Amino acid sequence: MNENNMLDSTLSTDLGFSVETTSYLEETSKWAKFLAIVGFVYLGLGVLGILSMGVFSSAFDPLYQEMGIPMLPFLLFYVAIIGIMFIPILYLYRFATNLKTAIQDNDASFLTDAFKNLKSHYKFYGIFVAIFLAIYGFFLAIGLLMGMGSFFM
Repeated sequence: MNENNMLDSTLSTDLGFSVETTSYLEETSKWAKFLAIVGFVYLGLGVLGILSMGVFSSAFDPLYQEMGIPMLPFLLFYVAIIGIMFIPILYLYRFATNLKTAIQDNDASFLTDAFKNLKSHYKFYGIFVAIFLAIYGFFLAIGLLMGMGSFFM
């Protein structure tokens, strides 16, 4: 590393970060915003899919009735999934926009809000993963018990 790069990386901004760290945070905010926008687009496509399922399922309603498959529970399930997945994407978007504002304006309150949203984003996914691990563990235990039950019969 030459002397100029060494000096640049030790200089700090008003937020207390080095210039190098600030550039990393700027790039991070751009990628986070990109991922959030892509997430919102996918959620929008999901909503369109739900609407089309609702409209077109009425055309096939006798078929579903004959097979005993009601469409409403499926539609409600997909609405719930989209609603749940909206939350972490919103946190990610808020992180990106607050981080960008904090860097541009050298405003520590926006930086605090940005990292609060990032914390909430990761906390949401942590809880989400823990719930699914518990569900998988439950079904694994049920499967093992059923397998053991058939072994002894």
